[in-house]
Amino acid sequence: MSERNYQVTRMTHIYESAAGVYAYLPIAMGSRESDLVASAIQTLQKIVADHNASGRPIHELVSTVHQRHSLLGGALEEEMETWNALGRFLNQDWWRRAWVLQEATAVKQTTILYGGHEISWFDSEFLVLAIFAFVTHPEVGPSIKELMALRDPSLGPQNGLLALRLKRVRKVKLSLLEVLQTLRPLAASDLRDKVYAGLGLVHDVSTAEVPLDYGVTTGTVYFHVAAHLVQNNRHLDWLEHVSSHHSELPFPSWIPIWAIPYHRSPMPKRIKGTADSEESVYHADLNLESNDSESGAANPLATIQGAALSLRGVDFDEIISVTPGAGGGSDTSAERAWMPANCSDTYQATGETIHSAFFRCLTLDVAEVRGTEVVRGAAQVPLPPPLGDDSFWDRSRYEFGAHPMKMWTPMRSLAISRQGYMALVPEETAIGDRVVVLVGGCVPYVLRPVGNDTQEGYRYVGEAYVHGLMDGETARFIGSGVCKVQEIKLV
Repeated sequence: MSERNYQVTRMTHIYESAAGVYAYLPIAMGSRESDLVASAIQTLQKIVADHNASGRPIHELVSTVHQRHSLLGGALEEEMETWNALGRFLNQDWWRRAWVLQEATAVKQTTILYGGHEISWFDSEFLVLAIFAFVTHPEVGPSIKELMALRDPSLGPQNGLLALRLKRVRKVKLSLLEVLQTLRPLAASDLRDKVYAGLGLVHDVSTAEVPLDYGVTTGTVYFHVAAHLVQNNRHLDWLEHVSSHHSELPFPSWIPIWAIPYHRSPMPKRIKGTADSEESVYHADLNLESNDSESGAANPLATIQGAALSLRGVDFDEIISVTPGAGGGSDTSAERAWMPANCSDTYQATGETIHSAFFRCLTLDVAEVRGTEVVRGAAQVPLPPPLGDDSFWDRSRYEFGAHPMKMWTPMRSLAISRQGYMALVPEETAIGDRVVVLVGGCVPYVLRPVGNDTQEGYRYVGEAYVHGLMDGETARFIGSGVCKVQEIKLV
């Protein structure tokens, strides 16, 4: 056991010291397969070179690929064969193994042996974007989207193996959370490796906080990670990684279980501000701390008491109605069924129409995410035509095949609270759950009381968008004596 612990702690050093690594991938379909993959990558490299020469910014590369009616210049049937081959190459099991993270990110040069070709690892940011673009190309994409499912951690400019590799090449320090997010969908026979496979790559956690020890249980490892997140954050954004789908497992509800893949898109809570600072998109807890005599800079945001997490916050309201959850893709039948019948009435929390509040709720009041800027507000969120015009819902083909109302609704439901608030909540939400605003949480949360008395604590369900409660409105109710800041214990 001690030898195993020692060798695993040296994995990153071993890979960093190696001149290179060769990885052999079996050919998926016939000897011509590797020729097609090499041709696809060469084509993307040529597109990248042409784009570079044009002087256009990097973020326009995806649209450059999409604007080309033909990527290879040949017949559509030939193109589909080539791009499907690349899709199968990127869909192989090698990309989904947890320990590939070390091979893919820590090594100076990784070469993939595929048939008669040696394919060098993708060190170009442009090439990463080009590969992402080919998956979402309007002609190529539909044929392989089911195969790739756009969930492969090796794809996408924002996450996954390629993104971590690029950061390592640029000497950007990696955080524990971003590495754990990349490891989460990857396969590991030992579930402790969902953490251990990435420890050597991160800069913000010590071996004292999360010790590498195969003598402890998986639950203990995940508890150590959660304790690190609690002790080293002045906000609660890390709770977005908690899935309430593990409620049957013997773990406290507030601990992220990294062994369970998590597919719901987290709400956009932080954007980069000036001088590398971060700014909140929402401010649900604004002035909450100043209304609590027991919280403050001298006191921790949260404390661990045995297996429970003690926080401060306001148990604001009760959920009294929840719709069935929405699926993914472009099917908007669930969202259409959520449409309130009284859309012309006034939404009391904000004074606008229920029609406006409903669509702002479905979009999280976010009109657009522009890299370091998130555009919010009634004047920004696009509203559909007057009621009775179903053409808005029938528009099933948008860029990347997504309906504008489908950005945030998958795996979520529409809920109504006892005080009449409309909320987009996790699909696991049930009648009787509570809407809670926590000190340190820029968004509200859905919590489930344990038993009939909240004194026994709450189980964590998930983050929520509650229209009219996202910008510090809770403090106003505290001032009028309607509610108070109290201990909120998660168990």
